[in-house]
Amino acid sequence: FCALLNDDAVADPDWLEQLLAVAAVDPDAAAWTSLMVLADRPETVNNIGAGVDEHWYGIDICAGLPVERIDPAVGDVFGFCGGAALLRTASVRAVGGFPANYFMYYEDLDTSWRLKLAGWAIRAVPAARVLHRHAASADKRSTMFHFHNERNRLLTLLRCAPLAVAIGQVCRF
Repeated sequence: FCALLNDDAVADPDWLEQLLAVAAVDPDAAAWTSLMVLADRPETVNNIGAGVDEHWYGIDICAGLPVERIDPAVGDVFGFCGGAALLRTASVRAVGGFPANYFMYYEDLDTSWRLKLAGWAIRAVPAARVLHRHAASADKRSTMFHFHNERNRLLTLLRCAPLAVAIGQVCRF
């Protein structure tokens, strides 16, 4: 296994133990994602995984919800958040690893999508909790953010989405 934890995140003392306990009895999954809460508002969810919205943009699952509304049971999600997750190393290698040329943004969604296409499950483990300083790495108004975010979104769609969707989104861009 390989554990991922952003440098702007602080894990609960039992974070890794919680993830490993679920992974040890879950041979069908390749990744387990954490409950990330906002460091400045710990009663508010940052995410409990990643997904894709109806416009084909990556989203943080359950972002903005009160933590108390999160089901404590382990459950399926579309993708893991690279800010706090546990990965089955062999599975990630088998799908080509992380897209290193992305630098930042969408590398977790791209990898998650390829794992799903290969037949792996991805689970959310709400008991594995992390405080996260959301958007601490880049200003969301910056040119750097917009460049990497949109470029990597389109690259992910070209690699993973149905061809008609990917072409449509590239043309729309």
